[in-house]
Amino acid sequence: MLTNQINQIVSPIVILADDLTGALDSSCTFPTKGYRTIVHCDLSGNIETFKRDIETNDIQVSVLNTETRHSTKKKIESIYKHVFLKYKWLFENSLLFKKVDSTARGNIGFEISVILNKMNIPYAFVCLPYPELKRIQTMGIIKAEGYPVDHTKNNTTLPLDIKYQTEKLLEIQSGLTTELITQKHISKGEKHLLARLNSIIESGAKIICFDSSTRQDLNQIYNTVRKYFPEGLLVGSAGLAKSISEYTEKIPSNHREFDIQQKSFALMSLSSHKTTKTHFSKLSNSKQISKTSINTNALLSDSSFGQEYNRIAAFIEDAISSKQNIAINQYTESSIETKHKSFTSKRLHLFLSRVSAKLISYGFYKTFILIGGDTAQTVLQSASIQKIDVIEEILPGTVISLPFDKNHNQFNIITKSGGFGDENQICKLISKLL
Repeated sequence: MLTNQINQIVSPIVILADDLTGALDSSCTFPTKGYRTIVHCDLSGNIETFKRDIETNDIQVSVLNTETRHSTKKKIESIYKHVFLKYKWLFENSLLFKKVDSTARGNIGFEISVILNKMNIPYAFVCLPYPELKRIQTMGIIKAEGYPVDHTKNNTTLPLDIKYQTEKLLEIQSGLTTELITQKHISKGEKHLLARLNSIIESGAKIICFDSSTRQDLNQIYNTVRKYFPEGLLVGSAGLAKSISEYTEKIPSNHREFDIQQKSFALMSLSSHKTTKTHFSKLSNSKQISKTSINTNALLSDSSFGQEYNRIAAFIEDAISSKQNIAINQYTESSIETKHKSFTSKRLHLFLSRVSAKLISYGFYKTFILIGGDTAQTVLQSASIQKIDVIEEILPGTVISLPFDKNHNQFNIITKSGGFGDENQICKLISKLL
């Protein structure tokens, strides 16, 4: 369903995302184009139900959340073995897009190599920037909010002399020849870009990484590779997904308008990202929100874990009795040794799971604002949510959706990546709710 500039997309469109907020923010612009958009959280579900859903409504975007961003190679291989065993029939008849993080967190290169091998795809086109959220790439260096991203922070085996080079990171992760297309080649127009692409592909490169600093760049990159190299795998952030949406023809539909005002809300976050900390500090002056923080250190022993849970539970009950909106985040990262961080993380997720299950069971809060992919995944797992109906993007990178809750609890979710947005992003969102 594309304009005449590009070969038509064979419905449905399929997105493979490596975390939940990425699954949502990469698909949130399709509903306004008339496409029903469903995020599938439980990939072990009934495949026959999935097939019947596609058959009855083939004009849709299907998003599969693999939760592989922080996984080991062994875990990634296991997950993709399962995914391609069950869903290869879907990928073979769709436009397949691999959604990854705009700052290259995760083992992106390795995931690409697995997909190329499983699908017998000759090469991948990778474009990570999201200019609207101040994520750009120049000479292979990603900049977030103007600062270069050091890839060694999430990839400790990467040599220090290439710690900023995204194309080198992908090559080391994948074991595949990787080439960079710079801004110079893009700015000279389609003819020059096409010649450069042909030269790189003829040389045997398997991953082609693009610089990009504007929406126009992203649109040109997508338009060119989709038009001339439809057999390639598209890989990128929600920024590139937006280009796919822009070039997708709008179809007649009854797009739902959703009123989010005057609904009680609970804002929750496990994110320790400095952007999230800034967002929460901005809420300190709001008299319409009752706020508290989870004391991470209190979760490390069973006795203090129980005491902290009782404290948070009492806070929630007091807020409900006084009909207050609430905001809950983590107090600090634990001061324990680095080697125990994995244990701390597990305890924090367990704690949030119990707290969110309690919140949902009350039925008072009708909107859950979930900051960060880990937060969203933990909360929805606690409610046994398997599918999410994506409604729309309400702010850049901020998405409202409706979970399919088998227990018939009626609530909606608003999700945002922990690192997205300027310092006033949450305040802007809250103003839309109050």
